[in-house]
Amino acid sequence: MSSSTLPSDLLALLNEVKDYLADDTPRHALADWLVKNGRDDSERARGEFIRLQCQRARCAPHDPARHEIEAREQHLRHQYAPAWLEVWQPWVGNQPDLEEQWALTSSPSLQSWQFERGLVRASLRGVRWLDDIPSQHHAWAWIDALDLAGLTTQNVVNLAASAVLEHVNSLTLGPAAVGDDGWRALAQCKSLRRLISLVLFDGAIGPAGALALAASPYLANLRTL
Repeated sequence: MSSSTLPSDLLALLNEVKDYLADDTPRHALADWLVKNGRDDSERARGEFIRLQCQRARCAPHDPARHEIEAREQHLRHQYAPAWLEVWQPWVGNQPDLEEQWALTSSPSLQSWQFERGLVRASLRGVRWLDDIPSQHHAWAWIDALDLAGLTTQNVVNLAASAVLEHVNSLTLGPAAVGDDGWRALAQCKSLRRLISLVLFDGAIGPAGALALAASPYLANLRTL
């Protein structure tokens, strides 16, 4: 959708999907809503796409139906991904990272996106995108996971102060030069309450930062650290 806001019932469905990640029932309800109420072909196709991704996730690796599902997924993604990504496209590029989980470490210019059972995992460098996509922007409703690399201490402080993390269930912080002040700011971020997965790479965190995160009252729902 290109409007500055989303219908309240659509927002409610998206929030329910994020609240019950392992359950496909809210995703099917979201897909049904889009197919029935979508305002254009891209929105209705997004409903079909969500159904297909959920169906593929349940397929065994050698299921004969898997190839046909993947082919239809690829067709829809190629045709409608720019419309689905909207304001994210300048930041994540034109090509999805379909199989390799986050290739940011190999190239400072490589940024990507994935659709995971309908929601978006965005892989980004730095936090310059914060100026273009503030926490109130409707585009965050579709973002479930952020993979960030190349962060500085000040980047993490700015990220923690922005409230954008209230929209995501998963946060991955890759190669970075973040000091203890950055980790303390993240630990004090009230927007972390939804977070269930926090992954840190490259040994970027020291003992003081680790202790701050471990003591954070806002990471009570965390399942992976």
